[in-house]
Amino acid sequence: PGSYTCRVVRLYFHGLLADGDQGTRLAVSEDGLRFRVLEPLLAPPYLRAFRHDGLWYGLGASGRLLRSPDGRRPFEEGPAMLPASVRHAGLLVEGDTLDVVWTEIGAAPERIEHGVVRLHGDWRSWRLQPRGELLRPALPWEGAGEPVRASLPGAADVLVNELRDPFLFRHSDRLFLYYAGGGEAGLGVAEVEATQSSR
Repeated sequence: PGSYTCRVVRLYFHGLLADGDQGTRLAVSEDGLRFRVLEPLLAPPYLRAFRHDGLWYGLGASGRLLRSPDGRRPFEEGPAMLPASVRHAGLLVEGDTLDVVWTEIGAAPERIEHGVVRLHGDWRSWRLQPRGELLRPALPWEGAGEPVRASLPGAADVLVNELRDPFLFRHSDRLFLYYAGGGEAGLGVAEVEATQSSR
């Protein structure tokens, strides 16, 4: 009895193509258990997408801002937002503010950086305002005891002095940062204090 709103879960994922390159596609689900993959390639790999003012935007491995009319059709490229050396980025949209966390291949050590984008005016004029370093390896499992070296592309098969894969998540009035430590040796979570965030 009663009425409810059916929501669709979107899962943007990437994988290898026949030519060895990678690309992002979209899978959708009404129940979060069974997903249907939509055919078109939408964007570069590692897409992180968000909705703003009825349109879909994102950042991917290219480091460029992307836009799609509905998030189901291919994303067009906009201005460079992150360095071309970006490995992974994480996004959190709250109102007209976009918080961006990312890591860069070649950093020594690879660490999590933070910046803010004000979502006002023409999307091609949006610019990242760097806020600085958010987190670097400090614990043994994060590789803090390993030599500091410029990070390399690809998987980390051994413990290295690096943080990767940042993701911001707000629960109530608390902001958390999920990340991979030691390269890809383990997963961690840290609470971000208000003085470190854009608020």
